[in-house]
Amino acid sequence: MSERTGFLNNLDKCNLVVLTPVSKDRTYCRFFLDGLYMDRMYVSDPALVAKLSQLSGKGEEISTGGVARLKQLFMGVAIL
Repeated sequence: MSERTGFLNNLDKCNLVVLTPVSKDRTYCRFFLDGLYMDRMYVSDPALVAKLSQLSGKGEEISTGGVARLKQLFMGVAIL
């Protein structure tokens, strides 16, 4: 399974992503659904790392709205 496929599978089952930058081009992601830990993975895909960094801003969390934008961008899911 590719990194992007794994990321999208995890993203589809969460509403919060917590990030820990490991290096300039690698990020550790933890996926949560309604406060419950679901999974984790490292991301090094440049497009994913850039978008994650943009959506998290100065913090390390991507909340429900940001997760919805990621789903729309990478999975074509409409934001309601």
